[in-house]
Amino acid sequence: GCSEPLGLMTGEVEDWQVAASSTLTSDANCNTKYARLHGPAGRAWCAGYKREAEWLLIDLGVEATVS
Repeated sequence: GCSEPLGLMTGEVEDWQVAASSTLTSDANCNTKYARLHGPAGRAWCAGYKREAEWLLIDLGVEATVS
């Protein structure tokens, strides 16, 4: 299991470390930087396409096992 938080909720993982396969650009409340638990109300990452293959990539800056 996980031994410590990754930093997505605290901001330790910065916005530039979060990437996505696509983002809905027609809505300012849908941005990759909002792909965090308990983010600002009414804001979230919204995939640009309705496909099962959409993904998020989080660069933790170090090699780590995530479970």
